[in-house]
Amino acid sequence: MELEIETLQKVLNNLVKEYQKNPIEYFYEEDIRADLLIKLRSENIFDIALPITKKNEWLGDYVEILGDVINISGIKAEYPSNTRFDIAYIKPNNEKNHYIFECPFAIEIKLSQKDSKNRDFKLDIEKLLNYKTQHPNFIGIAIDFEQSPVIKKEDLDKNYGNFKMTEFKKGIEISKGLINYFFITKKEIFGGNPKTVTEAYN
Repeated sequence: MELEIETLQKVLNNLVKEYQKNPIEYFYEEDIRADLLIKLRSENIFDIALPITKKNEWLGDYVEILGDVINISGIKAEYPSNTRFDIAYIKPNNEKNHYIFECPFAIEIKLSQKDSKNRDFKLDIEKLLNYKTQHPNFIGIAIDFEQSPVIKKEDLDKNYGNFKMTEFKKGIEISKGLINYFFITKKEIFGGNPKTVTEAYN
């Protein structure tokens, strides 16, 4: 997973640079999500060998056409079906249901304007933390792209009082095995690592 996380970090930092050059390029969260999804899917390191067997009621009929393994991108949107992260990297770990494979990492994205969506962002972090309780090695990333050009660290401190804000001067740095949150402003990157849902909310 080391190379995958390095690649993820590189792609995220390239996206942050593009965003900071022109935040108005993005009108909606979906614009950023789609852009990131395409960038990650173009990285071959995230390709996986997907097993296909007759035990899979959705893909079983493909065994005779494609064989018992096909190569696909492991980067998926709205995955897994029972959690629905914005973007997730999947690891095949069962033969019956390819919609609920384990996720080594997942990303939740928000685009905040003057009506800062701090409650929604906290819900994203809660979702990531809850998934981690079942999957200890999981890495979660929540990113809030702050679109207002006048927002400052004091504003973030006020809106997200219990979040410990570290400035990342060299770009996003993902802490492995943890939940990571980042705030991207026009000129700065702040972030941290909540350990519990309580920390995210109080």
